[in-house]
Amino acid sequence: MISDLVVNEEIKKYVRKPLGKIIRESQLSANFKGNVICVGDKVTLTCAKLQLMPKVAIVDYKVMRKKISAKDKRQLKKYGTIKLRAKNKAGTISLEAWNKVREALEFTGAIVKVEIDGEEDLLTLAAILNGDVGDTVIYGQPGKGIVVVQITEKKKQEIADMLIQEKAREFLKKFKGTTVIVHDSDADGMSSAVMFTHYVGKRKNKVIQRTSDGATISPHLKEEITGLNANNLIILDLGGEARNTIKELSQRMNVLIIDHHKMFEDDFGKALYLNPQFFNVPDDYTSPTSFLSWQICRNIDWLAAAGIIADKGFLPAQEFLKKVKKKYSKINLNYLVDLLNAADAKEKTKEAVQILLKSKSPQDLINSEIARWEKEVNGEISRLVEEHKQKALFIAGGKVILYEVTPKFYLRGEIANKIQEIYPDKIVIIGEIENGHYVMSFRTVKVNISFPDLIKKAIQTLEGAHGGGHAKAAGCKIRLVDKEKFLRRFIENLK
Repeated sequence: MISDLVVNEEIKKYVRKPLGKIIRESQLSANFKGNVICVGDKVTLTCAKLQLMPKVAIVDYKVMRKKISAKDKRQLKKYGTIKLRAKNKAGTISLEAWNKVREALEFTGAIVKVEIDGEEDLLTLAAILNGDVGDTVIYGQPGKGIVVVQITEKKKQEIADMLIQEKAREFLKKFKGTTVIVHDSDADGMSSAVMFTHYVGKRKNKVIQRTSDGATISPHLKEEITGLNANNLIILDLGGEARNTIKELSQRMNVLIIDHHKMFEDDFGKALYLNPQFFNVPDDYTSPTSFLSWQICRNIDWLAAAGIIADKGFLPAQEFLKKVKKKYSKINLNYLVDLLNAADAKEKTKEAVQILLKSKSPQDLINSEIARWEKEVNGEISRLVEEHKQKALFIAGGKVILYEVTPKFYLRGEIANKIQEIYPDKIVIIGEIENGHYVMSFRTVKVNISFPDLIKKAIQTLEGAHGGGHAKAAGCKIRLVDKEKFLRRFIENLK
């Protein structure tokens, strides 16, 4: 989380429902497993009475918004070997309280008490999102009993997505006049842009789509956005490499960013930046931008599914994909992905978005001109995959496959995916020389690695270098003259 979170009524409704199983006091000992986080004075006092010691206790010296008795307060004041304090207004999750909960969880061999000046009710969400998978959160549900939540990857994702959905919808209510949507050129970005165009357009706002310049917003695109005299800007599926431009634009218009890439920056000016990574969701359960967009917009489910599949968002969107596959049982969703990938490969994203905006069904997309593009691209993919047998280099003691390609179309990512399928236990780097730069796509399946972290270390001090993405799928662009230096650093950091 990068700023205070003011909670709306929908989020409050979500929290009013038990987030886990309801138990009686007599069952508390049996459910007190692993690292336990207690949220609330009453449940903390109950644990103390039963001589159960949580790792973290979050209290505000109130029960049901009324001050606890002097006796109970004295008992809680003595509780804990380490004490932290934070302010948290009613109806919010403050950044200060969020950080104190996270800090409390980092202590080992201690009972940490977080004293809240204000209200701690909503900090149950902070406890679940900051806790480790396998930890237990215990809190009281008024009129229900004690709630026990086992922290799972899915629970973290569910809460993060809900917060993103509600904060985005609330922010979008401010939009009036012209909205510019800047999106990535891939299937995830395209599908998200189309969903948002329909969502914003329903409010009779003019919507203009623009494709990003890789992972950034170029000076030319920034000038174009400014020249359109837009009131609002939505940025979809782009990482933080455009941070300075976003900060500047946020001073003159409403800026909403929906993204899912790993971030190393947290200052985006007045823009509302929504990303599951800010809520500590594990990478495999981080929803692609297309799934986040669908949850916000709730339209064009088949297109959302194509974007999700293209970005390998199978775990976070598992139930959604099941429903879509059942609803469109006669449609090969993977073929829709191939069509969108072909548009990206031929650098015809602009044309593809216009086709998608007019498509009323998946069959409309299948019958479109994009099908011809897919045949051309598929032939080129087959050629490049075959050629890797002669041209790919096995480096770093065979751990890394470096394959430099000269494709007819924009295919680095797709070729990386195909080669990774052949060598799931290797690190795959697909490189391409492009206008004095060396551009790379990184993939792996079985190697335990974080590409964004490795890339960040390897590009330090390299002029104009940038890159990022996901733990096992990422990209990077450097100057061609820095190629050998980058690869040497990358390999050294693997050891």
